[in-house]
Amino acid sequence: MGAVIGMGLLKGGKSINWRVVGGISSGWIITPVIAALISFVSLFFMQNVFTQETYRPVSYQMTKEVALRIDKAGFSSKALEALMDKKFESAMKMKKALSARISLTPKILDIVLSASRVNEMEITMDKINSMDSDWISEEQKKAIEKLIGQKFMHQWQFAEALGSSSFSWQFRQGDKKFNENLSRKFLYVYGLFEK
Repeated sequence: MGAVIGMGLLKGGKSINWRVVGGISSGWIITPVIAALISFVSLFFMQNVFTQETYRPVSYQMTKEVALRIDKAGFSSKALEALMDKKFESAMKMKKALSARISLTPKILDIVLSASRVNEMEITMDKINSMDSDWISEEQKKAIEKLIGQKFMHQWQFAEALGSSSFSWQFRQGDKKFNENLSRKFLYVYGLFEK
């Protein structure tokens, strides 16, 4: 569109093709609308016809354990006591409740949100048996087996339990490749055991 107007202005401003400019402008408006409609219909079919999960709501909750986690990260959770045991349906609602009580830097906000995010998990033998044994080592699998029957409300609780159970689930200082691979393994097992 800029090129069409620019060329018209170079020719004295009277030869701008407004029909072409209008067509380009309408394309800018219509394309996102059509893309949104196609996405909506596709997601509807994926969820309702093919019974595939397309959206999983994530909630947030302040608990004593979360407050201790925030304190360990170097920020006092005392200002968040008014939110204790309250559950929030989304990150946006949690952020709104937090900002109404205290001003947080983006780094502290990230710490609070990641600590309070609810990801309920239950460690069961059938899920352990379905793990990719070529990727998860025998030692790592045995560490998970020690937690059979346990339930976790937050991913970090599960990660701490695994780290306490075996050195193979602990990050290594200065070993970037190992730590990146371990992070991917954590994401894999989180998804596997999440309810």
